Amino acid sequence: MKRATALLATLLSLTGILAGQQLPSAPTPIPSQADDDAWNRLSWITPDTQVSVSRPHHLPFRCSDLRVTDQGLSCEFRSIWTSSLDLDLPRAEVRSVSIRHDKRNFWIGVAAMSTLGFVVGASKSESGPYNYRAENGLIGAGLLGLATTPLVIAVVPLLPGHTVYRASSAISVPKASRSPGRVHALLLRHRSSTVTD
Repeated sequence: MKRATALLATLLSLTGILAGQQLPSAPTPIPSQADDDAWNRLSWITPDTQVSVSRPHHLPFRCSDLRVTDQGLSCEFRSIWTSSLDLDLPRAEVRSVSIRHDKRNFWIGVAAMSTLGFVVGASKSESGPYNYRAENGLIGAGLLGLATTPLVIAVVPLLPGHTVYRASSAISVPKASRSPGRVHALLLRHRSSTVTD
């Protein structure tokens, strides 16, 4: 009977202690020197450069006029549906920042499709209205370049940009203390009391 009472009292006090204790909060990440250097390089980006900012569990968004401080970044988001918005993000929420090269990638895509059209048009002299392969190649380049422009416009936003900052996955976490907590000390006392009984 003594043991059952002691066990019941221990369980009740244990639940009271556990209810009063707070769970340890997630450790705050400590940025490394490489992280700091990459973050400081963001301030070199010119204001008219379009960047893509990604956050954990969110789709990346594009913005320009990037302003960077040690605590976070802010930039201007433009959309065809709304007026421009100023977005502020703390540094802990920024997973990566990439520079977008959409105009350059668009012209590279059009040039690649036009080159393909030139090769196809010039490969057979009898397939076009002219006898000269160069003329047929130019017609093929123009036609294929114009025909694939909507496809290039659709694909260019899906291409990754040049990443200039990526938060490191290795986070320096302060080591937890090795001293036993209140619950552990209570269990040790209970064990020693049951042994003496």
